[in-house]
Amino acid sequence: MWSPESIAEKGIVEDLWLHRASTRRAAAWKSTGEMRTQSPDTSPEAERVLLALLRQAPAWRKLRMVEDTNRAVKDLLLAGLRQRFPQDPPAVLRRRLAGLWLGPELSTAAYGPAPEPA
Repeated sequence: MWSPESIAEKGIVEDLWLHRASTRRAAAWKSTGEMRTQSPDTSPEAERVLLALLRQAPAWRKLRMVEDTNRAVKDLLLAGLRQRFPQDPPAVLRRRLAGLWLGPELSTAAYGPAPEPA
């Protein structure tokens, strides 16, 4: 039986992710005849270094990176909501954030109906 620990030990998730990334790179190579990177402003050598560092990072560090990114996105969404709805109290802003983050169906099921648009 597979467990999260055995999957992490074997590096299965990383292997699948790397396989998908290498497949995309191979397709890009075949279609253009030159190596393309994930970002147009990144050199192939810089991307190789970045991917090597990501491969070496422990799972807890990768999860921390995802958590930090999610927190930054939520902070930006909340800042935008504060600009659009400056009169709303914090509880209503948090409910609007839940609507953006979870989608209307799940946020309504979890937190009740969304506030009316201003």
